[in-house]
Amino acid sequence: MKIRSMHDAVQIIGRAVGVSDLAANAAGAFELVFFDQLPVYFQIVGDTEVEVQLRLGDEGTRLSVAVMQAMLAANLDLRQGRLAVEPGGDRVVYCGRVNIAQEDERSLVSSVMAIIREGADWRLQRFNALMDTVAASQSTAHVMSETLLRV
Repeated sequence: MKIRSMHDAVQIIGRAVGVSDLAANAAGAFELVFFDQLPVYFQIVGDTEVEVQLRLGDEGTRLSVAVMQAMLAANLDLRQGRLAVEPGGDRVVYCGRVNIAQEDERSLVSSVMAIIREGADWRLQRFNALMDTVAASQSTAHVMSETLLRV
């Protein structure tokens, strides 16, 4: 069945997770928390898109050039969404959009859940690994150059 409106899309997402009266607020946003520890934020974008977003790292994560380059490189391998920074802040997020005009009820739920699964992997494991890799490469960069300059 074709999805007729954004209201219908929100209701479909709600029913899929057992919330019969899910509705977006006046700003077009709503939040679902999975397993009492995984908040997922939804934002209606225009008339046909829903953005699904999971916050990564801590609010004060230092976004150096190296971290942003690593995020851009990681985006090349992502299937469902992308790593980004919340507008006006330094909060890293994993986010993806679903165009409801291209979905039916079943595929909408499948698309949203695919974004949540990949985002949860980034929230629980991969983002910390990315940060550790960047930190390790920065901590050895000066040692490598000093070592190479010695005669």
